[in-house]
Amino acid sequence: MLMAAAKMTDLLISALGGALGALILRSTLKVAGAVRARLTPLAVHPCATSGAKPGEFDHCWGHEVDDKASTTGRAWEHDWNRIPPCPPHEPMGQHTIYGPYVNDFGKPGFYRISFRLCGMNFPKTHESVLALDVVQASFGTERVLRLLGQRIVKANELSGSYRYFDIVCYASGTDVYEYRCAVFPNSDAVTSSARLRLDCVKVYSHPSILDII
Repeated sequence: MLMAAAKMTDLLISALGGALGALILRSTLKVAGAVRARLTPLAVHPCATSGAKPGEFDHCWGHEVDDKASTTGRAWEHDWNRIPPCPPHEPMGQHTIYGPYVNDFGKPGFYRISFRLCGMNFPKTHESVLALDVVQASFGTERVLRLLGQRIVKANELSGSYRYFDIVCYASGTDVYEYRCAVFPNSDAVTSSARLRLDCVKVYSHPSILDII
């Protein structure tokens, strides 16, 4: 009787150990998958594009320049020269870049939109220089917009080399989306010697802790 009870206890411990091991393995795989998702971009959108093709950024201000420090060898540099119309798109609003009117998400969830940009000759002040944002546009109309997230960039964050500025937001995964940059024209930090370049925008999945456990 005692031997049977001991055997039953051993079996119970083995079963619990196996269940615990399976749970740990499952959690480890989910964490690894979440880390991989956070590091692997779903899409990469160069900023130095003509805007003439679907899925490309449009521009209201600036010009394309050669830049060896950019990911493609080309970057978009802001200036206050208004871009002329480029059919089928016509510059709308006041954004240096806007678009690309695509759906990089495909399903509801949290996402990280990472803007790679470089600012040169800006003062080391807390003056606001530009706004980055992510907006959702109803499919079929690009004029009905919903702001999903925004990031204000200060002058002292622009140190002369490229860096990423992130916006984490929740998206429904429907409609199309814009990633935009607007430079503040009345900012004291935006002087004639200041230069701002935009390289690319990367889109990542950003699973929450509830998605991992």
